[in-house]
Amino acid sequence: MTKPTGKLILAAVSSVVLISTADGNDIAQSSVVKIEVESYTIDFTMPWIKSDYVLVSGSGVIINDSYILTVAHVVDHPLAIQVTRAGQAEAYEASIAFINDEADLALLAVDDDEFFRQSRPIGLGKAAHLGDEVSIYGFPVGGVQVALTRGIISRIDSDTYSHSGHWNLVYQTDAAINSGASGGPAISGDRLVGLSFQGYDELDNTGYIIPIPVVEQFLKDIEDGQVDGLPGELFITQSTGNDQLLEYLQLPTDETGVLVRKQANRKEVNALLRDDDVITAIDSMSIAHDGTIEVSSGERASYFYYITQQQVGDSINLKVWRNAGWVNVRYPLTKRLSDIYSMSSNGSLYVPDYLIIGGIVFTELSHDYLNLFEGSVGLLDQYMDDLIKDYATERAAPIVVSERFPHKINQGYEFEDQILKSVNGKPVASLSELRTMLLGNKQSWIKLGFEPTKDIIVFSKEQLLEARDEIIDSYDLEQEKVF
Repeated sequence: MTKPTGKLILAAVSSVVLISTADGNDIAQSSVVKIEVESYTIDFTMPWIKSDYVLVSGSGVIINDSYILTVAHVVDHPLAIQVTRAGQAEAYEASIAFINDEADLALLAVDDDEFFRQSRPIGLGKAAHLGDEVSIYGFPVGGVQVALTRGIISRIDSDTYSHSGHWNLVYQTDAAINSGASGGPAISGDRLVGLSFQGYDELDNTGYIIPIPVVEQFLKDIEDGQVDGLPGELFITQSTGNDQLLEYLQLPTDETGVLVRKQANRKEVNALLRDDDVITAIDSMSIAHDGTIEVSSGERASYFYYITQQQVGDSINLKVWRNAGWVNVRYPLTKRLSDIYSMSSNGSLYVPDYLIIGGIVFTELSHDYLNLFEGSVGLLDQYMDDLIKDYATERAAPIVVSERFPHKINQGYEFEDQILKSVNGKPVASLSELRTMLLGNKQSWIKLGFEPTKDIIVFSKEQLLEARDEIIDSYDLEQEKVF
């Protein structure tokens, strides 16, 4: 499956080495699965449009007698899922048992036990090291049989997961990861060390693997039968690599760490950290000036990776330098990563809400919406950091103008991609709040205020009601979505 997001894509294109199940390859025959998904796509600027069905293919791996492990983006907005084991012809119906879009991981269940007969679930391996050899199996485009590519772990780093837009640990490999191979197992020795999931479209022989520690966090998370997701970082930090900054902070010369710049406005945490605090260690692991910790022998990644390896509800210990002295902070991870951002991240079951006022379409601003404007510079770009790093007490997706249905009532109003901030001078934070404010409005005029231009749209409430039926009939819209 290919889905551009910035420079990242969910599959790279290059050559593969085909292997036949007749070769007696136990991993291919007993564990690797082809996944075919009949799905639908969403136009996030026009969420009222129902798209045509598309057929998406991907790969997976059997990890026990009940489940297939794959990546979430393969089963994005599914209508029907079929799975076929390597070397077999019969396809079986499958369903999503658990899914975590933040980590781009999913478990599929198959009701028919015959599917798992004579399969051999792959065992989970340990965290890989730089230079480890890796074999990647899957069903890439260009053929119908299982394929194998080989390479090494060429980098261990933190990077953006294209499906969710969140950062996490990744393994980079020079083994080709082809369209359709997403979700296929990456094997070192005879153990699973991760799943192939994305690549860079401008780099040859460069693919990325979701590492086994991320997989293990997901599997531990669902032990209670539900998906809590990844715990979120409730504070924002900056590096401390400047000598003058270090002198100002009076940090001991043998210490390193990151400076607290902003934290969540939440009662359970807002008294734990302060401005100018320096976090020098997390659970006894030293944090470098650049915000990295050691994740394996010699390899480093952002300390945020360590937070995502915990479970929602856990706590972490922070060693903090404050006012020229030491403080130990027990910090609770009470929120999901997705809950601390104002914008929704990519979700396999996410369909944006919308409301049409006087023919102007208001919808939820999301990563999916912004991804449609790759490379463009617009009004939204000025507010990207604030929108992504919105640590409001209550999570609410910003409201953006996405489209306009031409009608005389909205003539002259060109407000696409602006953020709605107020109704009749009162702040509005979500579409649900917008509906409530409109229904409760007793004034004869409705004035909508926008950021960052400070422009306004004004409608006569009487004329809005008169135009409503015309707009619904002219454009065949759902009545409950039009005000």
